[in-house]
Amino acid sequence: MDIVSLREYCILKEKVTESMPFGDDTLVFKKGDKILALVNLEGDLNLNLKCDPAYALELYFFMDRSFIRYC
Repeated sequence: MDIVSLREYCILKEKVTESMPFGDDTLVFKKGDKILALVNLEGDLNLNLKCDPAYALELYFFMDRSFIRYC
């Protein structure tokens, strides 16, 4: 997926807006005042998604984690 496809997908969701509150290198998608996704615009495409904590653990344990990088 590229940034153009990702952006188009996100902004088609109901009541989702985009902004750059953290600077020119981070695109943020929000629904109301809640951040749904953050996308790095510099270098490789990096995406951070918000989800339910229990679901995040399920994803962590059952998905291929080779692509996950930690700060």
